[in-house]
Amino acid sequence: MFPRRDGGRFTATNVRSRAFTAWKDAGLQPITLHECRHSFASLMIGSRVNAKAHLMEGSRDEAIARADAYLGGAQLRHSEAQ
Repeated sequence: MFPRRDGGRFTATNVRSRAFTAWKDAGLQPITLHECRHSFASLMIGSRVNAKAHLMEGSRDEAIARADAYLGGAQLRHSEAQ
């Protein structure tokens, strides 16, 4: 469905390697894709996003706004604590 540029298939190893490289390039400590999935779910719960938001039309924008507000508030609290 989403082939590589050379037309080949994506492999789990290739996806994992690309994710780790992107995290390192961004100055982040790499985590597994499974940990990334759970971290995302935890952030959505903390943002009070409805777990079924992806099933309801128009909910995506609300979920994004809630997550932005939650993460922005967390960043502000972190900078105030320093």
